[in-house]
Order: sequence, then structure tokens, then C-alpha cells
Amino acid sequence: MNSDFLNILEKYKNNTATNEEIKIVESEIEKNKAINEYLADTFDEHFLPLDNETDCYAEDDINDNIKEIENVKKTMNSKFRKIIVSSVAIVLAVLMLVFYVVSPLVGKMYYNPSLVSQGEHHKDLYFDMRVFTELSIPGYAYVNGMAGDLGFGKYDIYMVQKNLFTKVNENSIGHIIRGKRIGMYEDFFMRSFYFYNDFGSSRQMEADIEEFTDMTYKRTINDLKTTSKTAYASLFVSFENDISLESFELMRRDYLSYSQGGLDFKWVGIRIDNESQINDQRIGFNPNLNDGSTTSDRPDPEKYPYLSLIDYMDDSILMEKFGTYEGYLANGYEIHFKSMLKYLINSPEFTQMLFYSKSKTEDYQNALNYVEENGVNTYGALVYGTVEELLVFIENENINNVLIDDIKVSKYSR
Repeated sequence: MNSDFLNILEKYKNNTATNEEIKIVESEIEKNKAINEYLADTFDEHFLPLDNETDCYAEDDINDNIKEIENVKKTMNSKFRKIIVSSVAIVLAVLMLVFYVVSPLVGKMYYNPSLVSQGEHHKDLYFDMRVFTELSIPGYAYVNGMAGDLGFGKYDIYMVQKNLFTKVNENSIGHIIRGKRIGMYEDFFMRSFYFYNDFGSSRQMEADIEEFTDMTYKRTINDLKTTSKTAYASLFVSFENDISLESFELMRRDYLSYSQGGLDFKWVGIRIDNESQINDQRIGFNPNLNDGSTTSDRPDPEKYPYLSLIDYMDDSILMEKFGTYEGYLANGYEIHFKSMLKYLINSPEFTQMLFYSKSKTEDYQNALNYVEENGVNTYGALVYGTVEELLVFIENENINNVLIDDIKVSKYSR
């Protein structure tokens, strides 16, 4: 049957089939269409979901996928947050370790001007600079200052020093890095001690030096004589021979004429070396009480008695031990001067910062040893006065050298 139908179908395709055969093929084609339609309808009904069911299934799948993506995002965000928080915490911990542990440890290894160890309130910079300025910077007094701690042994220094001749406060800014000053000596101080290096240079000068000094002396005197008598001058004067502090005070009081203004001795140079040439750094003290700043804060008074000279003037018990007021003052000057030396001897980090050398501690110790053995004597002084008064002083006293430090129109001009 099948083979017969296939033969008839082949004829149908070739258009050679009889009318009877054509009817048979077309009848079979119609049957096949009916069966295919039936099968298609049955498959849609039993095997494919309805339209609303398809929508539900698709929406559920999307929601599930979105939830999974959100869960993944939450998990990732949580991990990222933990990583970020941990990283920030580590960085902060390192920074705190560096600035609060490492930096202070480095700072302790070097001179720290912001430390409060000498007094109760003032920073060490105040006492260090105040003592050094009086001892080594004639004509100036330390007023105040600040130290900015930058960490790791670095400091910015701001200082105010009073020019005692012009009565003007002069400001200076310096920098310290790990125990060394940065810049020139003049960045810290308004005057270099090398300026007056020939002042009181020797006890016994060689002939050629003496001749040069004598020529300089005469030239300076001539300059003063050609200057207005009312002009006000600052002079370094060297005595022909060293004198005791009591003799200095007697001389000083002879020229304190308050009605005419008188001479104002602002600094007294002290002999600290027995050689023909003393140290390159002149040291001395200011015999006045009201120059610079004063404070009730003090370094240890037992270690450094009368480090502030004004404290000595308040000691009425000591005054009774001396027969003269000059002797009483000379004793105070001597104790005050030695206390300043002892203070700097015990401040090696400060002096090393200034001079890049530890030898200054030894220099101050040698100076102290010398005055302990030979007494505290002066070779000269820095003195202010009118030209007329100064010329009288020079002519009356045994002066062998004069250096003009500064000069102005009158005492009250700047």
C-alpha cells in the first residue's frame, strides 16, 4: 500500500497521474493537514503555559536575579568598607606612631627650645637666650621669644631683643634642625661679637699692635672732638689696667650725675684669660637692673644664685656684711657673673646648637676656673653718654683704647 501510494505521489509530482490518482493524493494531503492541526493544538494546550503564566514565570526569574545581584553587591560593599576602614585605621595608627612616639623620641636627642625644665613656666629658650645675650651680646637685652615645634627636632624660633642704645625692640627669626642652628649667627643675634674683637684684647700688647692701637685711639678721640657735644654716643672703652669690680663701681658712681644725665655703663667685660690674647668671644655682664625683661620664674636659685641680678638687690641681709655699698654691689656682680657661666656650662646642647661645637662648654668652664683663681676683674666697658661727658671720662680715667659703637643726634633720638 505504501509503495503504491509512493508511486502515485511520484506521478502527482511529475504531473503524469490520472484523475483518479490525483484525487487519492489530494485526499491524503487533506488528512495530513487535519492531523497536523490537531497535534499542534494538543501540544499548545498540554505543553506550553498560558500567556499570564509566562509573565509570572519571567517576573519571578527577574526578581530572583535582582536579589542575587543585590546580595552580591552588599557582600562586595561590606568587604570594600572593611578594607577601606582597615586601611584608614592602619594609616592613622602609623601617623600617630610617627608624630606622637617617633617624633618626640627624635626631639629628645637634640636641643629642645620648647622644653620647660629650667623654670616652672618659661620655656628653656627664654633663660638660655637671656643668659647668653647678657653675657656675650653687649648693648642688647633679651626680651622674649617663641619656639614652634615642627617635629623630628625641627623648630622655628622667633625672638625679640632690645637695643639698649636706641631703646628699640628688634625681631629675629631663626631655625633649628636637630641640634644645629640654620643660617648665620646674625640670624639669631643683632650683633656679632667679632665686631668688637679688638676691645680689651690683651694685657701686654706687642709693640706694633700697641702702636696701631694708639693710632686708632687718637683718631677716634679726634672724631669725637669734631662731633657735636650734645650728640649721644655708645663707646667701648678699654682700661689701661684691669680693675676690680669694686673699683669699677666706685668709678661708675663718680659719673652718675642724674641732673645732667650722666654716663650709663651698659656692659662690663670680664678678664677670662691670662694670655696675651683672650678668647675670641668676649663675655661680661650688664650692671643695670631694669634692662630687658623680668619674671618671677627662676632656674634653680641654689645652683644659680642671683642669675637675675635684681634678686641680689632684694637681699638686705647681705648688705650688712659689707662696709661699703660699692663692695656690696661688687659681690653681687661677681656671684651673678659666675652663675651665668655655670648656667651655660650646664647647657651644652644650647651652646653646641649655637656654635656647632662642644668646645664652648669647655671654654666657659675654663673662664669660670680662671675667675675663681684670679678674681673677677674688668678690662673695659660699654658706656653711653653725651660726647662731652664721654670725653671728660676718657681724659680723667686710664683709658688706652676707644671704639665707637654707635652715635645719634641726642640721647632721646633713635
